[in-house]
Amino acid sequence: MHGSHPDAPAAESAQVGPLAVRLAPGNWEELLFSCVFDGEPLAEDAEELADLIRGFVIVAWYGGFSGARASRGSSPDRWLGRAHGLRVNLKGSELQAVIDLGTCPPVAVEQLCAALSGFCQERVPMAYLRIGGA
Repeated sequence: MHGSHPDAPAAESAQVGPLAVRLAPGNWEELLFSCVFDGEPLAEDAEELADLIRGFVIVAWYGGFSGARASRGSSPDRWLGRAHGLRVNLKGSELQAVIDLGTCPPVAVEQLCAALSGFCQERVPMAYLRIGGA
């Protein structure tokens, strides 16, 4: 999922702890993460979830995933470990975050899924997480 057009994922779904993850074609520079609640979330639950995603992007902005890079000179060396932007909004029972993952390596998405799984295990269950799509 990188480049200027949506790329198809390698799989249609995954399970991360209690969190079901649905995968759709997406663009690395504008990747949609839709956190779908079972019903209308409480305002504080939606805000805490938005804060978790903002925190992830702040860490990534400052190179938090640069340690996951391959060694210098190898072909995956393009992953500098930095996110470039974020937009978050709540639409009914869905918190939607559009993240420009910039030069974050794919492991960054795995880490965000793990954090979201922990959130839904500790705070409020989600129906599923959808990554990609429009």
